[in-house]
Amino acid sequence: MSTPSNPHESGPQESNTAPPGWYAAPDGTRQQRYWSGNSWGEALRPASPTGLVLWAPDGSPVSPKSRLVVLLLAIFLGAFGVHSFYVGKVGVGLGQLAITILTCGIFGWIWPLVDVTLVAVGTYRDSDGRLVLNWES
Repeated sequence: MSTPSNPHESGPQESNTAPPGWYAAPDGTRQQRYWSGNSWGEALRPASPTGLVLWAPDGSPVSPKSRLVVLLLAIFLGAFGVHSFYVGKVGVGLGQLAITILTCGIFGWIWPLVDVTLVAVGTYRDSDGRLVLNWES
């Protein structure tokens, strides 16, 4: 099977060691095909016309919220839980706000620091359990 050499544009070559995942189909159609790590699978799904990630690596849908917005809110307003409110985690946001108020801000930075790390590495989830992966909304 002949495929382009750039795994991020049109999928990996069979001799390439690209990680398993969904890539643009090697036949040039506007679909994605699953690469198992050593061969192409038969499963197909539509490609995103916007270039945004629509599906997490585990096959679940991705949050429509912007990862960049969540990261900036967590960095600058994280002690007040604003980033949690943004992704729909109202209870978590209220907890972060309460900790900040009750401790006069002394411990209000710990929880957002953890959240900043989770957002940066791509494992932060919204209120529906979907990964927040797209840097653009």
